[in-house]
Amino acid sequence: MTLKNKNLFETKTLKKLKEQGFRITKTRKALVQLLSATRKPLAPNEIFLLLNKIKSGTSIDLASVYRILDVLVENKLIHKDNQTGAYFPCQHCENCNSEEHIFIKCDACGGMEELDYHHQIFSKEFLNNLKAKNINLSNKILYLTEKNCSSCE
Repeated sequence: MTLKNKNLFETKTLKKLKEQGFRITKTRKALVQLLSATRKPLAPNEIFLLLNKIKSGTSIDLASVYRILDVLVENKLIHKDNQTGAYFPCQHCENCNSEEHIFIKCDACGGMEELDYHHQIFSKEFLNNLKAKNINLSNKILYLTEKNCSSCE
């Protein structure tokens, strides 16, 4: 995620939470900032440990991490990697209306990039062929891997 997208993710996420009636607590803000600062999906326990290590002016328990993550997923602001249980920011920020997603996961660094399902090089025919062959689809999410991403090179 580029710096522009990181800032956009953080801004849009906090704005949407506020619009939904959630208070923007130090804990919520720190968790959103943490997710926006990483390329790699983070497991709830990693988020818990990192937030408590950062000393962001707040203390947080693991149950709160799960509750905040649930709110962010329900509002389509983050995604859960169903293969690992880790979470990462939605790169569409506010226009994530599709249930179908394509992610490229780097084998070297574990970074995750979200591709736009409808506007990338993937044709409907290509995707239908993958689905017909049961190739690594989980809840309409396609995971592709690459050996080294542009951040690793």
